[in-house]
Amino acid sequence: MRRGPVLALLLLIMLPLALLGGLGIRLARDEERVLELTLRHQIEGRLGDLADRISRRTASTRANLIDALLEIDHDPESMRRFVRREPRVRQVFLLDSAGTPLYPAPAAPLSVSEREFLDRAQPMWKGPVEKSSTRRALHGPPLDSGMKDPMGPQSQGSSDRAPQGQSTVGWIVWTRDSRIHILVLEALEGGGFIGAEIENMRMLADIIADLPDTATARSYSVSPYLLSLKTAATVPSDASERFALTDSTGRILYQFGTFDPREPRNPLVARSLDYPLDSWRLRYDVPDSAPGARNLNRVHLPLLLGLASVGLGLMALGGFVFREYRRDAIEAAQRVTFVNQVSHELKTPLTNIRMYTELLTERIGENLLEVDPKARHHLDVIADESQRLSRLITNVLTFSRRHRDENSHRSQSGIIDETIESTIEIFRPSMQKRGIEPRFEGTCRNPLPYDPDALSQILGNLLGNVEKYATGTREVRIRSRVVEDQVIVDVEDDGPGIALHQREAVFEPFKRLSERLEDGAAGTGIGLTIARDLARRHGGDLVMIAGDSTAHFQLTLNIATTRTEAQS
Repeated sequence: MRRGPVLALLLLIMLPLALLGGLGIRLARDEERVLELTLRHQIEGRLGDLADRISRRTASTRANLIDALLEIDHDPESMRRFVRREPRVRQVFLLDSAGTPLYPAPAAPLSVSEREFLDRAQPMWKGPVEKSSTRRALHGPPLDSGMKDPMGPQSQGSSDRAPQGQSTVGWIVWTRDSRIHILVLEALEGGGFIGAEIENMRMLADIIADLPDTATARSYSVSPYLLSLKTAATVPSDASERFALTDSTGRILYQFGTFDPREPRNPLVARSLDYPLDSWRLRYDVPDSAPGARNLNRVHLPLLLGLASVGLGLMALGGFVFREYRRDAIEAAQRVTFVNQVSHELKTPLTNIRMYTELLTERIGENLLEVDPKARHHLDVIADESQRLSRLITNVLTFSRRHRDENSHRSQSGIIDETIESTIEIFRPSMQKRGIEPRFEGTCRNPLPYDPDALSQILGNLLGNVEKYATGTREVRIRSRVVEDQVIVDVEDDGPGIALHQREAVFEPFKRLSERLEDGAAGTGIGLTIARDLARRHGGDLVMIAGDSTAHFQLTLNIATTRTEAQS
């Protein structure tokens, strides 16, 4: 089987498969993206629910502390007792309208915890601020316009993140030594402010109490007291996920879920908490082999199965077409082989018929006219038909060899006009019987390298067409000339010609112009195909020259190429 049809068949199979594969991959990616967005949306919803729980807890803590602070007396002893009995408070403080601390007062006798508080809360007071401290004051109604900023100047040069903000009544947050410090602040009716520093550990314990239980709960940098706050619970073994609460440094304060990564990793989804714990984050992690992650990869499985099914179907169809085509090709080759064999078998007896016809004509030629005047005519008909049948067989054998590239021309030195004249003489008797007179004008009388058999066969096909198809022709003109390295032979008749749109089609194999046939005329439709092929193998070409009412064929033979081949 030839390579061209095989490649076309493979392209017919692979092109739809490639298009379907590309479309399927695109659809799978879109579906994977939708699944990923859906999963992220669900996780963000769960993290949002946890963040809301924490926000409600911090808001409740602040409200309860403010109510308790407003109920106590504002003398130092009462506030010290309040600190001792309230586990959620680390220190209570009292400010005047100008933001100057009244309790604990820097000039008054102070306990160790009160002195430490003044040192920690130095960013609140007027005066220099330690370079290691930063502060933020946000949330709540603004301070009275007459009150000075109780936070004091903003610290510069600290490595901790703390965007600049204006102090307000509500929460006050600052960072010192990589730890956050949280204050609640409330304005007093008589002027001034009261507030308290939150005990971070107790606030974290309250937050953890509101989060889901887990059998694998861990708290990093948290006292064992916090671990005892959560009760053990059974988590399904397929819940391969982890929710974690982290501080501003990324340390995990609390986590729940069965997934425990051994190495640091980026979370699948993360979000920050609301103020004042906005430096803390909730994160969600899953292993690469988790069911949720596998679901994203399984999107491609139906695609692969579908493409495999389509591919198998196309391959089966292609195999069927290939088998049918190959069977037809084998049958066609068998028919060609049969025709070749028959043609070869016919060529030998036909040669004998022609030879013995010529011998019989020479032997009894003149005497036969005296016995039977029509007998010589009968012998001439036998000779003419034998020659025509010989030409048909030669054309069939030449056409079959052209597909196997066996018809290489064999050049030899000779007179081109002599070959043309001998070919014309073969056709002259039959043409004259039809009223067609061949006229030859030749100028190629010098020896030139060419293939006489190829030239004779080309002219034989052209003259044979004139004999059969040129209705009303009275004369056919043959001219030869040499132009540079080419021999040009023109064959022109006086017939009705060939339509312009059909002048190239007549060179196609088995192409016959049925409307041009005379009564009794027949042909195989391969004569002009063979003639052009022989001309091109000779380094030239055979074309049809445009004309109004004539059929004008022009043959060119490249004698330069032929001369080189003959010399080599």
